[in-house]
Amino acid sequence: MKTKTRYKKDNAIKHYVKNYNEVPIWIILNFIDFGQINTLFYCLPISLLNQIAKNCLSFVHENRIQ
Repeated sequence: MKTKTRYKKDNAIKHYVKNYNEVPIWIILNFIDFGQINTLFYCLPISLLNQIAKNCLSFVHENRIQ
């Protein structure tokens, strides 16, 4: 991810770090590849993974095309 952020002089990650001292997950996901996302999820506790899965399932059910 560091390599991708260096290419742009002014990017979203630098903006959020400079102005808010944190970066939202949806911004980070724009800068990492699938393998890095997999590693991120691998490091999370099972309880958090289960909550993410439940939220994703609810989102799919609520937004499916009839």
